[in-house]
Amino acid sequence: MPDNVLFEGGAGETVRKKLMQNTDLHTILRLPTGIFYANGVKANVLFFDNREASPNPWTKEIWFYDYRTNIHHTLKKKPLRFEDLKDFIACYNPENRHLRTETWHDQDNPEGRWRKFSYEQIIARDKPAWMFSG
Repeated sequence: MPDNVLFEGGAGETVRKKLMQNTDLHTILRLPTGIFYANGVKANVLFFDNREASPNPWTKEIWFYDYRTNIHHTLKKKPLRFEDLKDFIACYNPENRHLRTETWHDQDNPEGRWRKFSYEQIIARDKPAWMFSG
């Protein structure tokens, strides 16, 4: 999904809120430009579990992996390969995603790529581009 759906207002905000309400949106992998779309368009891979209708949002927290900062791929000369995603897979922890650990820390590791935000943190912002700008 392109950035504008996840991180901008208007229709994107409506889609984002519906997605968090009706699914357990638990992980977003932020990819550099040019991976799936035209050069300059930033893409995201969403991981979520569908749920039945509920008056309360299913999404409680969203984990973000920033595979953008200082990463460069092109479709022809340097395509994305499985090996490039090994760190993401380790952070994702497919064996038990409830036992994840952040690699981003404000003081200790501001370059860490893996961090989480609560539903409340995300909703508190009109445009949550603060999550990972760039």
